[in-house]
Amino acid sequence: MHFTKVLTSALLFTLSSVAIAAPNPDPLEGRISELERRTEELVARAGWTCSIGGDVACQAKCVGLGKSGGFCNDENVCTCHQG
Repeated sequence: MHFTKVLTSALLFTLSSVAIAAPNPDPLEGRISELERRTEELVARAGWTCSIGGDVACQAKCVGLGKSGGFCNDENVCTCHQG
């Protein structure tokens, strides 16, 4: 019983020390990774729908996603309507 208490106390102390020693993440680092993720998402969305099928393929894609339709914007990215 005593061994379990000592082991649990040591484990909790170790975990709290690790939490305190962990570096605080840079808030800009999160923003940069978010921007990179969004850029990759935009590149993936610009794929075949607008470059090959144009507005018709974009509309079909958006309807397949449950939206009311869509269009290819000036950057050749399929943009779905909200509804």
